[in-house]
Amino acid sequence: VTRDVVLGMYKRTGTARVDQDIAPSFRVGETIRARNFHPTGHT
Repeated sequence: VTRDVVLGMYKRTGTARVDQDIAPSFRVGETIRARNFHPTGHT
């Protein structure tokens, strides 16, 4: 994707968000575990 394509999409819609009907992976209030993972060599 080129810079011009991205800028054109942003100017046309005002957002990069895509509306899709996807079921959430978690319920409100459900306990989850998040990881802060930094592999060696990752910039």
